[in-house]
Amino acid sequence: MRARRIASALALAAAAGLWGLVFLLEPQREEWRIAAFYTAAEAAPALSPGEAVPGGVYFRNQSRDGCRLRIKICAPELEGLPALEAGHLREGVFLPAGSGERETEYWSAQDGFLYYCNRKTGGILLPGRTTPAAYTAVRLNPSLSAEGIDTLRQLGAEQLYVVAQAQGEEEEEWVNL
Repeated sequence: MRARRIASALALAAAAGLWGLVFLLEPQREEWRIAAFYTAAEAAPALSPGEAVPGGVYFRNQSRDGCRLRIKICAPELEGLPALEAGHLREGVFLPAGSGERETEYWSAQDGFLYYCNRKTGGILLPGRTTPAAYTAVRLNPSLSAEGIDTLRQLGAEQLYVVAQAQGEEEEEWVNL
């Protein structure tokens, strides 16, 4: 009886040890290391409605593994509208971020996010690679009233915030960076 208990205890200990060894030997993904680089005008001018200034963000994958990348651009809201809009100026015309030409690498707007796309890698940002700018211009929403613009300036809320998330090549959960 006592020998059976000892044998059972040893078998359980061996199974637990084997499980721990398998976990340690299984490749573990390191934390994502994605660097963000911001470009902006030297001094933030007081914009008129519809006026745009240079400014943007791009990313570099400093991890060992490739990943998918998506961002959410957050702007202060006034009068139920985003006070600032991110996009690109093309021949004097403002295009919202995630729209426009689809080159080899680009950003696509879907479900409130901008997704990094790469036709050669299937949307994977490879290690050591840098994305194109998600946006290159910021404009003051042309639909804001004069009162809304005054409120925005009094609050000092004339900036965008970017939330970035990465996902492994195996389509794991999105991870906040």
